Amino acid sequence: MAGEKKRLSRVVALLGGIVIGLAVVMIALYYDTGNHSEQSGSGDLHATAPATRTATTSIVSPEGTPAFKSPGAGESATIQLASAGRTRQFILSVPRNFYPGRRIPVIFAFHGYGENAALMETYTHLDDAQALIVYPDGIRQSWEGAPYSVTNKGKDRQFVHDILAALKTVYPVDTERVFAAGFSNGGGFAAMIGCQMPDLFAGVALVSAAYYPAVHENCSGEPVALLDIHGTEDPVVKYDGGTRHGTRYDSVPAVLEKASRRNHCVGGSQFYRINRSAVRQDWYGCELPLSHIRVGEGVHAWPGAPNDKREHVPKNMATDEILRFFGIAKVPAR
Repeated sequence: MAGEKKRLSRVVALLGGIVIGLAVVMIALYYDTGNHSEQSGSGDLHATAPATRTATTSIVSPEGTPAFKSPGAGESATIQLASAGRTRQFILSVPRNFYPGRRIPVIFAFHGYGENAALMETYTHLDDAQALIVYPDGIRQSWEGAPYSVTNKGKDRQFVHDILAALKTVYPVDTERVFAAGFSNGGGFAAMIGCQMPDLFAGVALVSAAYYPAVHENCSGEPVALLDIHGTEDPVVKYDGGTRHGTRYDSVPAVLEKASRRNHCVGGSQFYRINRSAVRQDWYGCELPLSHIRVGEGVHAWPGAPNDKREHVPKNMATDEILRFFGIAKVPAR
């Protein structure tokens, strides 16, 4: 499991002295299907409403001392946070079996271009995990690293840093089990986080990710557990690379080759069929895990989500594989 292997390979060095700005918890029924510009060819999305939300307005002090009633077990809240000079927001989902006396992992889930946090929450079903799930909203529905991103360099990463720092003031975060997952542009941003923030993140999972050049700039060189999931017939972010928004992006094989070198994999790789549509490739002799799931005839979608209409893809396939890779169980059914 990625989290356990990360403990053996590194000592987490948390950066102190973070000043957390004014944060307001605004809980609402926040649902917006958004603009699916990066999901062309993936079908219509039919998603259910997100988890139960409470109705509390609260504040985090500039010193980071909690001064609010945080979302409790089984609740989901929309939270506003001052970061890098502007007010931003994210959805926080707390599992229904959360116990304050036990350390809990965190998964950041980044939406695709033209989407939003609420949509990401509805189609991924990551709320089923025994973890705090953070769904941040990108500025103008995009993330750093893409040619169309509108945030200044480093501002989205600072936002992630500030969210994690704020969570630690309220919840018993397991700092060695913090992960990132993302779809499309969000997948590229999760890859960037894995490159540049491996001291804070134990692993990343990338679905239909767009690997523009900026994603892999200035990588730290430290290994990070990585799972890539991509469809062979993705018409938006092609498996074999291409050009989009006037900018070249890397092929999946090229990205995996870089990852194998970074994770110091020396034992080659093997392939395993996991269902009628997908084959998993696992690398061996790596300092940290590296895996790829190749979805045959897969399109630009989160495999197994409601907008993935292919009959041979198991329901919630991508989410189940991501949680398995992260070593995080689902909340037991009632």
